[in-house]
Amino acid sequence: MTHFAFKIAYFFLALVALPQLLASTDAISKEALTGHNSFRALHGASPLTWNKDLAAAAESWVSRCVFEHSGGEVGAFGGK
Repeated sequence: MTHFAFKIAYFFLALVALPQLLASTDAISKEALTGHNSFRALHGASPLTWNKDLAAAAESWVSRCVFEHSGGEVGAFGGK
């Protein structure tokens, strides 16, 4: 699978998983992270850890129901 195809696959996975993650409990967050890290390990990538600040920033942005880039409005994770 090409690099671009992986990006597309991650995008659609995020669209499917996003509603569950936003309404998640710690158990669901841990399950999602464990699954993601299992896939990363198959490709020699180091595991990720849950970042509550990033999750809160993402939830804040998504709650506005606007499908566009943040332009840096969500803080350090927004790209500015």
